Amino acid sequence: MVNKVLVAVVSIVLVVVGIVALVSVGRNSAMIIPGLQANNYKIGDRVPLKVNKLTSIHSQLPYDYQSMSFAFCEGAISNTEDNENLGEILVGDRIFTADGYKINLYENVRCQSVCEDPITMTAEQWAIIYQRVREEYKVHWLLDELPAAYKYLTLDGTERIETGFPFGRIEEAAKEGEPEVEKHTLLLNHANIKVHYYISPKQPNEYKVIYFEVTPDSIDYTQDSDWKAVCGSDSFDNFDLEKGDPETRTLRWTYSVEWQETTISWGQRFDAYLKMNASDGHIHWFSIVNSVMIVLFLAAMIAMILLRTLNADFRRYNSQEPDEETETGWKLVHGDVFRPPQRPMIFSMLVGSGVQMLMMVMLTLIFAVLGFMSPGNRGVLSRPCSCSTSGWASSLVTLPLASISYSKVPTG
Repeated sequence: MVNKVLVAVVSIVLVVVGIVALVSVGRNSAMIIPGLQANNYKIGDRVPLKVNKLTSIHSQLPYDYQSMSFAFCEGAISNTEDNENLGEILVGDRIFTADGYKINLYENVRCQSVCEDPITMTAEQWAIIYQRVREEYKVHWLLDELPAAYKYLTLDGTERIETGFPFGRIEEAAKEGEPEVEKHTLLLNHANIKVHYYISPKQPNEYKVIYFEVTPDSIDYTQDSDWKAVCGSDSFDNFDLEKGDPETRTLRWTYSVEWQETTISWGQRFDAYLKMNASDGHIHWFSIVNSVMIVLFLAAMIAMILLRTLNADFRRYNSQEPDEETETGWKLVHGDVFRPPQRPMIFSMLVGSGVQMLMMVMLTLIFAVLGFMSPGNRGVLSRPCSCSTSGWASSLVTLPLASISYSKVPTG
């Protein structure tokens, strides 16, 4: 009786929580899951640029933009972190709004400075930036929930597209009259931003962001006082971190924005990202081998302990007379293993919930592999299908388990 009352109370609480959540979502228009509803912009509207973490294929340690706040002026990068969902938190995203990058819809700009004055840093701060470039860190930006795409050519001339663009690059140049190769560590302090937008025939005054591409460049503004002329010219010197005095060197971040119309609709805007042959899949083989070896080592230790315990019990059983045989060692466990639980309804609910979650994960992965699910919220029918199927599997386990448990538990 107590178990039935407890189940009824839990069910009522869950129903009330669900109703409250639905009402709160309905009343608060700002509670919209990113990526599930299109953001419509008009000409001149501000499209906020957000900066995410810096990652490297050579290191598992990401950095957020606040770790490099010394390289920007006051107010260029917001100090308040954006509200992130559970998935973004689990993958280590740290998203901030870049107020210094002013991107307005349908407004092409050329050579805009993030900060009004150039930034002066200490030798230690320059060393941090130099180390980030040497470790090949990449910058991840977001525009209307779209990650920044970076297009480049490989050594064999193949065009590749990936998310995130390099923070800097290392160029090799041969010295005159010498066989040695000289390496230059360049900081990519200029961003050429290209944004594709779509105009729906049903809403000719509404613009939707479809694609977001960034092509970084390295420009040395310390050689000329007229930095806009240097940025707008076709030829300029690269910003080499190994040249100049760190105590007197200055840094200026600049950007350009170009808008282009596209025929790709909003529902298909993630197709380009899903087809990317990104190089982010660089596998950390050392970490994988290390984890596998630790698991195998621990499993071998547990197996050895169990085998030694069982062998000792078997030797003890074989040395006893048939009339004196008693249950000792591992045989004593069977009384606890096959004993019905004291709360069979709660036990059956927990087992059923676990089966339901396992089935939902498996079906979701299957639908994702088959292409029925995408970040564009397509394949919506797969989710209710997976929920109903997993609920059916949960009921197959829960009901028999609950009936068997109740039949074996004494009442009263």
